[in-house]
Amino acid sequence: MLRDVPPLPDPQPLPADPSPGSLRTRRTVAATAALVSILPAGAGLAGLVADLSAVAPEALNLPDKSVSAIGMSVSAIGMVIGLIGLAISSTALLRIRTQARRSEQASTLIARAERASSTGQAGDAAAARDEFAALAPLAEQIMGPEHPNTLAIRHDLARWTEAAGDPVAARAQVGALVRVMRRVVGAEHPETLTVRHYLASLTETLGKVVAARHQYAALLPTFERVLGPEHPDTLALRDSLARTTGRSRDAAGARDRYAALLPVAERAFGAEHPDALTVRFSLAYWTRQAGDTTAARDQYTVLLSMSERIFGPGDPGTLLVRAELAYLTEQVGDAAAARDQLAAALPAHERALGAGHPDTLALHDSLARMTGKAGDAAGARDRYAALLPTFERALGAEHPDTLAVRGYLAYWTREAGDAAAACEQYSALLPVRERVLGSEHPDTLINRAELAYSTGQAGDAAAARDQLTALLPIRERVIGPEHPYTLATRGNLAHWTAEAGDPAAALDQLTVLLPVQERAQGSEHPNTLALRHNLAYWTGKAGNATAALDQLTALLPVYERTLGTDHPDALSLDESIAQMTGRAGNATGARDRLTALLPTFERMHGSEHPDTLAVRHNLAHWTAEAGDPAAALDQYTALLPIRERVLGPEHPDTLETRTELIRWSETVRQDSGARRDSLDSE
Repeated sequence: MLRDVPPLPDPQPLPADPSPGSLRTRRTVAATAALVSILPAGAGLAGLVADLSAVAPEALNLPDKSVSAIGMSVSAIGMVIGLIGLAISSTALLRIRTQARRSEQASTLIARAERASSTGQAGDAAAARDEFAALAPLAEQIMGPEHPNTLAIRHDLARWTEAAGDPVAARAQVGALVRVMRRVVGAEHPETLTVRHYLASLTETLGKVVAARHQYAALLPTFERVLGPEHPDTLALRDSLARTTGRSRDAAGARDRYAALLPVAERAFGAEHPDALTVRFSLAYWTRQAGDTTAARDQYTVLLSMSERIFGPGDPGTLLVRAELAYLTEQVGDAAAARDQLAAALPAHERALGAGHPDTLALHDSLARMTGKAGDAAGARDRYAALLPTFERALGAEHPDTLAVRGYLAYWTREAGDAAAACEQYSALLPVRERVLGSEHPDTLINRAELAYSTGQAGDAAAARDQLTALLPIRERVIGPEHPYTLATRGNLAHWTAEAGDPAAALDQLTVLLPVQERAQGSEHPNTLALRHNLAYWTGKAGNATAALDQLTALLPVYERTLGTDHPDALSLDESIAQMTGRAGNATGARDRLTALLPTFERMHGSEHPDTLAVRHNLAHWTAEAGDPAAALDQYTALLPIRERVLGPEHPDTLETRTELIRWSETVRQDSGARRDSLDSE
């Protein structure tokens, strides 16, 4: 906030006349000065002439002739005194006028600064920046370069420079401002600390997250000592430090910092203050990022109840919490419930924000995605196909969010069984993303990864392997060798290497990847557990089913402890154990395990979920391998029409069931014929 301008210092005395007059005048001025020096302090000029005759010669310490001359020059002295009075009066008037003019100019500057801030707040950051850029040199000229109002204008200039999209220039401006404030008010003055915090935040904005984290950490002890541990600015700094801790890939550290901050924020602000709720939201977010989805879901559940009560069900913050809760509900294994939560929230979004609002469109996107994750890939594909024109109309055909919808449409097209069509969609999308976003933008690299996977799903494992081989060094360079997407690329490269006919090489790749994954995300992170699952799977595919079975069996209690016994990943692992049991030579054990597992899949996913249908298919297979092909034939016969209706008649899984049905029909027919021949021979 700009401050009122204090009085300016008195001007310096005007210089003496450089060309004094005659010798008599100089003597008269000297004599007058002598007279003035002996007058009582504060004696008026008017009394000077009246008292001249009473002044004794010895008091002046002048010769008698000089005194006589003075006496004869009273009229001249009076004239000089008049001139002196005029000069003094002019100086006083000049001082008053200068003060008034500068005060008026300073007030004008303050008014212009306030109008500039209003311009920025109304949405024109560039105009605000330009106005403050014009004000800064004027403030230095009128108020001085170190005046508090000048420093405040420089601070606002940096703020609106950043808002106008130039954080590099803003950081340079703030860095220079910090140096001035250190000198003028001190390094630990509260206003200097505020500007130093802002400097660190600009470092973070420029992507130097680790450096910003160190700056925040270095500032914190000073904030706590100078301002106090519960001062709002100290708590804001702790929030910045926690956030950059998470952004520095230490999600667990961010979670712990927010867990420590929450009770302090609630004590300082109140449990239902927006700032305390923001800390609670951040705690839930980083709990999820640290891999504890169950705890995060519970935290979002509490937060949603508070947000609905305080702000209302239609508040944008409440809607955001509801969307996050739905996401976590899916993460803990209940995609159908997540889908239903989003469907229930959609009318409130449309009513509060409007059907074309970006947040409403984002909710439609989430609903389509959850529809697919709940087992209805075709439904997700159809939702995205219907949603795409809305995004194109609302945002434009090449807006990044519109391109993301096209990417999801391709993804669910593949998941619905048409990998070839997905390849075409990803191939058409890739050059658009390269042109709009850049060839190394994260979304462009995701497009390349999904195109590779779809290529493999469409039957060309070698091409998928080669595409991922080309992608891997780019991801390592752009986002780092231990970024989750880079690790996923290495895992998929191993998968398609195996599918292309080299499971031994895939095993080597996964074995090297595992310790990197554990170091980057933790030994019990879901991605690490999935990698261990894949490593066991390919161990079995490489011919060592017994070793694979041991690895999977050892992994199951870790899954159940960290994710829960009914989590989809835990159920998938249990199914893999059944499969590997059969491959290790125990077909009966595989059949029995799948028989026991099927009701859990039906309860958790529904009787027609693709994963449930996959369990039924595998159960039929191991029933046949266990010596009962007739029962297996009955199972395949019952399964085929359901897969045709749910997945489509040309889906790869449907085709596999049809192939197995034909195979075991022929086996049963041959067995029946052989038994009849045996009976006839008897």
